[in-house]
Amino acid sequence: MSQQAHEVPKVLIADDEPNLRKVLRDMAKRVLRSETWEAADGQEALGLFREIKPDLVLSDIRMPGMDGISLLKAMKQEQPNVPVILITGYPSLEVAIQGMKEGASDFITKPFRLDQLQVILEKALREKRLLEDNEGLKQQVQHKKALEKLNEELNRKVREMSALCSLGQTIAAFPLNRDAILRSLVNETRSAVQAMWVQFLTPHQGGVMTLARSPDQPEGTDVSRAPELPKNLLERALRLRTPILGPRLFLPSDPSAAGGLSKENFSQMVVPLVIKGEVIGVLHAAGKLEGREFDRHDLLLVSELAKRAALGLENKYLYESVFDVLMSTLRSLVSTVEARDLYTKQHSQRVTDIAVIIAGHMGCTPEQIDTLRVAGYLHDLGKLGVKDSVLLKPGPLTPEEFDQIKAHPVIGEEILAPIGFLPEERALVRHHHERWDGKGYPDGLREEKIPLLARILTVADVFDALTSDRPYRPAMSVEKGAAEIVACRGTQFDPAVVTAFMQVLEECAEKVVNRYNGAKREKKEISNG
Repeated sequence: MSQQAHEVPKVLIADDEPNLRKVLRDMAKRVLRSETWEAADGQEALGLFREIKPDLVLSDIRMPGMDGISLLKAMKQEQPNVPVILITGYPSLEVAIQGMKEGASDFITKPFRLDQLQVILEKALREKRLLEDNEGLKQQVQHKKALEKLNEELNRKVREMSALCSLGQTIAAFPLNRDAILRSLVNETRSAVQAMWVQFLTPHQGGVMTLARSPDQPEGTDVSRAPELPKNLLERALRLRTPILGPRLFLPSDPSAAGGLSKENFSQMVVPLVIKGEVIGVLHAAGKLEGREFDRHDLLLVSELAKRAALGLENKYLYESVFDVLMSTLRSLVSTVEARDLYTKQHSQRVTDIAVIIAGHMGCTPEQIDTLRVAGYLHDLGKLGVKDSVLLKPGPLTPEEFDQIKAHPVIGEEILAPIGFLPEERALVRHHHERWDGKGYPDGLREEKIPLLARILTVADVFDALTSDRPYRPAMSVEKGAAEIVACRGTQFDPAVVTAFMQVLEECAEKVVNRYNGAKREKKEISNG
């Protein structure tokens, strides 16, 4: 490579987005002081590649016509030593592996930061210069070492992309599950940087509390003897809010307790998780495998993992805040419905409690029970759309009046739909008056076509209604109400749900009796007043 090329590298940028090309051009000039050429698609880029013979190529994967992988293959056939960095906004482990196998030097995901790109550009250009400066050295031993290094680099890239993709998949699959996100962060960090120990710590009552720790330790590692994060390093990370490559740690007094590590090879790093300017905890990695040390590249990678986890957790906290406001508003609406009819006060809460008991006995997941808690409380929200003259009528309803009552599940679903409630909750509100034999409303669903949680909610709803006073009849006893439920097994109710209900009848009855007695006392006080 000429001295001039060393001083002014040529960089080719291929991307179909003009704004991104400008950003990459400015970054390349700032970082490498380079000359730059731009292409809007793969075919144009290949022509420029043959014409200018660049020192470095930055290429998007998704482009019209010839995509980034096809462009990579063509360029590597003509000039195998030119480093090609692939860019994408849609990270995929398969694409990353394919790109590396075809000879890509690196892989960067949008959006990226200047320091990330700087490390990658400098590394790619440095590797190209080394390859060209040593092109004449083709001895067998050197060739073998080069292959081993490239293989190690490919394996490292696969680990990195696997960690980023796996963490992203966890965040997408469990966006509201803090523990799942932190477990994934800890596990993927350990895999990506080959650490012996990784843990996530958060400040707690003047000390620290471990929220997640890497569960799969190398053979011979005693997790209980894993080194603690030095207090001064923790305080520094919390104060500076920046990733830190820490000083070496001293091992436990018994070296065998640390999986064979020695004082000479015990490296560590600390990366804070920052949400809205506040450090919520730190990720601590210690003891890199095979006697190596954590380096700047490891620190940048773990920082990227931590940043993505922080974004996922921030979305969780934001969702919970909005959800709490919405639920508070909806609870007020439910209270408005129940205040119209003293006989049904706290009906929604009792129905929810009973449904949760049945669902737990039937082995429903925590996520299903959470859905039931929300939908159970809101199941009669649609009665806001029913006139008082119909809702509180002490005598029999006319067909027209009954049609108004039957509309409340649909009205309830329509109230919830615009505010972004999940389909599961809306489905339970809509279908809690369906029947096992298909004669219910509003859709006449039957048997397994009715959502399981709606079938559970139906039994809880009817049982509470039977054992509560109504304007047109007194409350049934728990025993008689349960007998009515059993009598409708296989017609109105799912037989399996009825069986589960009867097995937990005593616990369900306790909810009804305790709350109902409180309501009776309140009605008596009102009448005496």
